[in-house]
Amino acid sequence: MENKKSEVIQIRVSKLEKQVIKDKASLLGISVTDYIINCCVFSSVSGELVLLKQNIETSGGDSTPPEAKASISHL
Repeated sequence: MENKKSEVIQIRVSKLEKQVIKDKASLLGISVTDYIINCCVFSSVSGELVLLKQNIETSGGDSTPPEAKASISHL
């Protein structure tokens, strides 16, 4: 079965952001659509952002990662 792309997402970006996205996709030789899908769906960065958000929420707004706190605490 073929995975047909039929859904549309619209986003608002600045002129500079749009150009950066287009340039990065072009450098990789892929479409803007494929670039965005790869960055948002398949990139480990998205998972890291989720973990960072959870860390911020559980620490009461302090976004310093625990390992950074440990290295700072011995100073």
